[in-house]
Amino acid sequence: MHQKNELSELIAELGVLQDKLIQLQEERDDLEIALTTAIEHGDIIEYELESINARLKDEIGHRQLAESRLKMLVDTLISKQSDLEILVETLIEHGDSVDAQWWKQLCNARQEAEHDSLTGLVNRRGLDQYLEKQWLLHSNLKQPLSLLVCDIDYFKAYNDTFGHLEGDECLKKVATILRQNVTRESDLVARFGGEEFVIILANTPLEGALSCANRIQKMFADAKIPHCKPNDKSYLTVSIGIVSKIPTMDQAFSELFEQGDQLLYLAKRQGRNQICYDAV
Repeated sequence: MHQKNELSELIAELGVLQDKLIQLQEERDDLEIALTTAIEHGDIIEYELESINARLKDEIGHRQLAESRLKMLVDTLISKQSDLEILVETLIEHGDSVDAQWWKQLCNARQEAEHDSLTGLVNRRGLDQYLEKQWLLHSNLKQPLSLLVCDIDYFKAYNDTFGHLEGDECLKKVATILRQNVTRESDLVARFGGEEFVIILANTPLEGALSCANRIQKMFADAKIPHCKPNDKSYLTVSIGIVSKIPTMDQAFSELFEQGDQLLYLAKRQGRNQICYDAV
């Protein structure tokens, strides 16, 4: 609450300073026009112009100081999701007093907080937020929600053979293939961590999730991304665990992750490049 009050005060101060700057700039412009058209009073007008320029410089200094304080507070707040929400709420309340640059900074901060910098996919934080909302929605509507956990087979061996830079490029290629198979706005592809990715399919039963998983594996087969041969396979493959269920409010959405991980582990044990699934 203290941070929110401080943020509100800073934004209000910026709004007042902005109004003063606009007023002083208008006065300066008027005096500059008058100076060029009223020679006999030129000395007086020039003195007033210098006075306004000095006040304008002073106000700009105050504004820069307020912006610096606001930036420090923004940088502090974006470190935690709960504080980021306070920041969004407060800036919306004071939208008229905030310059476009602050809105851009906020959007960039939120993008960075919820997305993976390497692949551009939603990260674990963004995934948790999305799934929590979808869990509540599908529970109310009694609709099926499907989760696919995808893991690159033998990715450590890939990194050891080709190097971490090529490993990063590989992760980008995987992200691209997954994105190409998820086209509805209501669905989501996220990087869960390391070489593990998660796909959430809204209002989708097991049959639809299986169809998506089969398309993904076919695209990897067609892409023929070179791999070393720890398992006598020369191309990159993925293992996929699928769980599909109608959520209920007496269950936590995190259970979906746990079940998906168990099915992924089963797919790995069965030889990799496999799809294991369950509908509950």
